[in-house]
Amino acid sequence: MLRNLIPSVLRPREQDISLKSRATAVAVLQENPAYLTAREEILRDIVEKWLGSKPDAKELRESLYCQAHALSQVDAQLSVILAKNAMKDKHNAG
Repeated sequence: MLRNLIPSVLRPREQDISLKSRATAVAVLQENPAYLTAREEILRDIVEKWLGSKPDAKELRESLYCQAHALSQVDAQLSVILAKNAMKDKHNAG
């Protein structure tokens, strides 16, 4: 669901795209209502399934944990792109 909303400039195989272009795409993505809604729905679904599962549903809970972890990794990668761009801008300004 989220993959369809992430521009191709943010995908790792697009190495020739400038950091500034990726940072701009991240900023636009993070303000995109469709992305925010999809992210929120995925997280809500994970939480609802976790809370509705039995304590001994180890495989289900491991799967849900992996999904939540993957979502946090997407957030982390987007934050890294923004931070790298901010550091580059600061370095170039100084």
